[in-house]
Amino acid sequence: MSIRSTWVLADIRANSFGCAPALRHDARKSLRRAKGFCGSSVISFGRRKLGRSDGSLVEQVGIAGDEADGDAALMARIAARDAAAFRLLADRHALALRRIAYRMLGDASEAEDVAQETLARLWHHAARWRPGAFGVAAWLNRIAVNLCLDRLRRARFHGGGEIPDRPDETPIADAAMLVAQERAAVVAAVAALPDRQRAAIVLTYYEDLSNAMAADALQMNVKAFESLLHRARLALRTALAAAGVVGPADARVA
Repeated sequence: MSIRSTWVLADIRANSFGCAPALRHDARKSLRRAKGFCGSSVISFGRRKLGRSDGSLVEQVGIAGDEADGDAALMARIAARDAAAFRLLADRHALALRRIAYRMLGDASEAEDVAQETLARLWHHAARWRPGAFGVAAWLNRIAVNLCLDRLRRARFHGGGEIPDRPDETPIADAAMLVAQERAAVVAAVAALPDRQRAAIVLTYYEDLSNAMAADALQMNVKAFESLLHRARLALRTALAAAGVVGPADARVA
């Protein structure tokens, strides 16, 4: 299971939602130092691993500043039907789009379809893009999230919509079993959230977006997003308490 599921659990256990960003980053620092937390997993679908000079691995989560600055120029070229510019921009953002879609839909094939459809819309509608507060990545995130929500609504209407189980069949030591079970419980609890609450958790914890950027992706104002995120966290507390992952003290409403 993803290390990011542990960040979610750390925030739930901290019982103080007002400091969630700090908790996420504190958890990241401590957990990345721990051994045994960074194995590969389906929940890390689409995340590029980069080597350090000391031989360790780090995750490329976002886009470098120079690349982000160049996105606007690439968009102008794409609007003029420059295929090379499209390929470059697609390469920059495809992994993040797949990650978001996978965590929303729980299916790698569906996630690939959403990423491809998002990039197709980029090609066809690049001329409609206007520079905003968060740039091209936020625009693409918004498209991908909306496509995921549409698919979830359609699946539910046709009697489906459940996210598939993601079993981890890798043998693990008894000492790590509890950690794996807790992460699995977090993944299951996130998967069971209402669609927009799930999106709020995915964008905030798994994609490390600010509340403002996540609100933009969901096309709502920041205050409304913060309310949505608060409800999602409370729902996670309740689900994790029912699963025995957090105790009654952790599950109480702050």
